[in-house]
Amino acid sequence: EEEGGDDLRSYVVDVSLGAEDAAKDEYYLPESFKETFDVIGFDIKKALVRCEMPEFPEGCKGKTFRELYQLNARLKSGSFATVCRGTHRATGRKVAIKCVLRKDLPPSDDAAIYDEVLILASLKHQYIVPLIDFFEEKECYFLVMELMSGGDLFDRIGKKKSYSERDARDLCRKMIEAVKFCHDNGIAHCDMKPKNLLLRSEEDDSFIKMADFGFATRVYKPNSLTKQCGTPFFVGTFYFVHVVYFIFWFGGVLYFREVRLFPLPWFYVLGRIYMYVSNDYGIS
Repeated sequence: EEEGGDDLRSYVVDVSLGAEDAAKDEYYLPESFKETFDVIGFDIKKALVRCEMPEFPEGCKGKTFRELYQLNARLKSGSFATVCRGTHRATGRKVAIKCVLRKDLPPSDDAAIYDEVLILASLKHQYIVPLIDFFEEKECYFLVMELMSGGDLFDRIGKKKSYSERDARDLCRKMIEAVKFCHDNGIAHCDMKPKNLLLRSEEDDSFIKMADFGFATRVYKPNSLTKQCGTPFFVGTFYFVHVVYFIFWFGGVLYFREVRLFPLPWFYVLGRIYMYVSNDYGIS
């Protein structure tokens, strides 16, 4: 420490416990400490991901989002995010914009936005909705993406009486190519369903692109996916015992597309989930 300067000493706190120590109540960290460490951990994760971020065309370069883009009609809303149509002011280009409010965003979800942006920025494929730009502002995150004017596959299935064999084949081929590209690049989407497959136009029934990488994660080694996520009506019930096979997940999407019914009724899904989490698997 220099005279009149700051104390530059640092401390390392080892909070790891042995098995015997962990069993003793007096070694438990207070809940407030745990929350603090979680927040610090997520901040560190964001800082590390930020180092890997590519250089975006206009985002994070001084100008605000609203100086460059105009928000138009809302397309859909969620708990923390809203997707709107948008227009690039300088060029008139029509885009889709995912707006994520930061005010009530939990630290884990806040850090997850960085993962989603980094994953989307790394995926350049004709059947994956591309990320065009990204803005990080005090109140919101803005993800600028290609606008898919045909809506999602879920709604299209509801409007059509049936899919021709040719259209069904073309649609499935595109979906498999997109998933294979993700897997070849060490990325698992983790939420494949008709709502996350977007169509290019109202006239084309089979040109789709994969979207919504909010649950996506990088896979660094085999059998490393243990987080339970996804949509219950489309996730295989085996998923709750950490046995994951893409073909079954894909099958759930295909089943819905062909017969316009969920692969499993709601009462069966809830019953099987309860059975699995209760360790009464009953698998035959």
